[in-house]
Amino acid sequence: MNVRKRVVGSIFAAGLVGLTAAWVRSAPIMGQAKAKVTDSILSVGRIDTIRLDIRPMPDDMAALGITTDSVRNRWSKALERANMRVLAADDDAEAVGTLKLSVASGVDEEASPDAVLCYLLLSFQQPVRLDRFERSLFVPTYYKVIADITPKDALEVSLNDNLNFLVEHFITHARKADRWWISVGQGAPDGR
Repeated sequence: MNVRKRVVGSIFAAGLVGLTAAWVRSAPIMGQAKAKVTDSILSVGRIDTIRLDIRPMPDDMAALGITTDSVRNRWSKALERANMRVLAADDDAEAVGTLKLSVASGVDEEASPDAVLCYLLLSFQQPVRLDRFERSLFVPTYYKVIADITPKDALEVSLNDNLNFLVEHFITHARKADRWWISVGQGAPDGR
């Protein structure tokens, strides 16, 4: 009788595992609620033309070759690969908004002379209509901040990693917003 109980129990357990696996695999077919996308992320959807405002780099970073021009060139290529046309600084064409990067750094010579604090602020600024003023204002609608303490001898690698992360994070959010806008029938710029 003991053997029979084990066999029945094993068959029951195998059946339960099979039913659970079938239910888990069919979950997407049953439908899923749309993931919540924040207004900040939605604000960077449908971007086809963008301006870049890369503020001057601190001296210690410029000494490593990480300059305003080098960051602008690198970010322009990344944004253009994502089908966002980057306007030249002197181009008068209309852009959806401006992607702005500000970087600050500092060293506390007494507390930690071999470490550098880097503060990177990325924001996307664009015209936003405020009904109570009956006009549009040019304001930041999206931002990402990185505060990083790194050894001086690793500053170049750390800063490059953080700069790459910021632009890729922005592009990822822009694509996420595009998918959301498409899902509600608003579409996205051509090519994305």
